[in-house]
Amino acid sequence: MDFVESVLAREGNSGISSGADYDTFALIASNVRAKFDALPSPEVSSANIRAIREASTVQGSKSFVSNIIDFFRQKNLFGKYLNNDTGWDDISIGSSTVKSIVHHGGRDGKIALIEIVPDLIRGGILLETNPKNASGLISHVFAAKATIDGEPYAVTFVVREDYNGRRYYDHSLTKTEALDRITDQAPAVDGGKNPKAPAQNFRDGETPANENSTINILKKYLAVNNQILINSETEMPAN
Repeated sequence: MDFVESVLAREGNSGISSGADYDTFALIASNVRAKFDALPSPEVSSANIRAIREASTVQGSKSFVSNIIDFFRQKNLFGKYLNNDTGWDDISIGSSTVKSIVHHGGRDGKIALIEIVPDLIRGGILLETNPKNASGLISHVFAAKATIDGEPYAVTFVVREDYNGRRYYDHSLTKTEALDRITDQAPAVDGGKNPKAPAQNFRDGETPANENSTINILKKYLAVNNQILINSETEMPAN
């Protein structure tokens, strides 16, 4: 299923082929943009993470990563969640994603974002699905919004899918960028003239999305100046 068909199906307009009238599709694509604009922006503060980091330096205390995992476990964060856009009800969040981001030196704001990941999963909009990486994992790229320490951000996150069909949230690939930068930089199509056909939802090639490329995928799909998608050939860095 290409991007046109997948969006038409999600919007209740199945039965129109990928060679359909793109003027009709453009109206549907603009609705996808409208869905992003209407997304809530759950708020989170990094104050708790900073406090835990400081407390973890006290002699005899548990490690920072252990304290962070305990913090999120007390909030009943770990489990499976529903994504409203796709209907998937089995996207899991586990302690391994917390360990990964802490061990890779994640900043306090990005670690704090984990607290509202259930909200991001529920409200996230599926942008595209990428091919299997070297580990055989498919990557589903989503867009959402969040307010971190009072600042609004656009968020892209990735749900991995293994060969058994199990889906899990991978926080190491989550990317944030100031919301005003996203809306200012989303490109137009030919200066707003002669719209092109949208790119496929399932990306061709051997280069799955990673943290450096997912935010560019979001910018491509927003295309705010004419509110339709663009047919760009974004280079996708390998994992």
